[in-house]
Amino acid sequence: MKKPMIKINEKGFTLIEVVLAVLILGVVFSTLFFSYSALFQAREKIERKTSILSQAETALTRIVEDLNNFYCELPPLYKKSEDHGFRSKYFFWAENEFRQNSSTKLRFTSYSHLGFGNNYLKSPSEIFYYLKENVLYRGDFYYPYPETDLEKESLSFPICENVEKFNLVFYDEDKNEFEFWDSDSSEFKYSTPYFLKLEIVLFIDDEKEKFETKIKLPVFRKKEE
Repeated sequence: MKKPMIKINEKGFTLIEVVLAVLILGVVFSTLFFSYSALFQAREKIERKTSILSQAETALTRIVEDLNNFYCELPPLYKKSEDHGFRSKYFFWAENEFRQNSSTKLRFTSYSHLGFGNNYLKSPSEIFYYLKENVLYRGDFYYPYPETDLEKESLSFPICENVEKFNLVFYDEDKNEFEFWDSDSSEFKYSTPYFLKLEIVLFIDDEKEKFETKIKLPVFRKKEE
C-alpha cells in the first residue's frame, strides 16, 4: 500500500508581500507613535497649565491676605510727612509703570509678615510687589525699610511666573477711580484707598487666564479737610 504524498509549498513569501507587510507595520507603528506623542504633549500641557494656575492662586491668596492685614496710623497718631521731615512709617503707595512690562509697583504696611523660626514681628512690615520679565515678585521688610526700589527688588522673591499683567485700580470713599496712590501726598489729602480692584493676567502657551477680585481695606484714613 502506497503512502499518500504530502506536497510541500517551497515557494515562501514574495518580495512584494514582504514589502507590503513592512509598510503596513510602519503605518501601524507610526500611528501609535504619533498618538502616544500627542497624548504625552497634551498631558504635559495640562500639567504645565495646572502648575501655573496653582502658582497664580497661591499668589492671589497671598496678596489678598497681605491687603486684609493692611495697617496705617489714623489721626491724631498720624502726622503728615512735612510735619516730621520724612515719609510715614506706615503707608500705602502704588504707581503704574508704563514700560515693556506695564504693571503696578505696590508698597504698603501690613501685619501679614512672613516670619521664620523666631523671626516674628509684632509691628507691621513693608510689603512690596512688582512685576519684572513676566515674573511677579514679593518683598517683605521690617523697619527700617530698604531705602531704594533696587535694594528691595534684590531682596524680593518670585511668587508667580507667566504673568502678562499685574494691575490695581484704587477707589476713594466717593468711588473715584485712580491708577496710583500715595497716602503721604496732599494730592490724596493724606488718605488711604477705601477699596481696590486687583487684576492678574497669565499667559499659558497660546491661552490667557485672568484673575480679578475687589478688596476693601481693613483700615481707612479719611481725607484731611
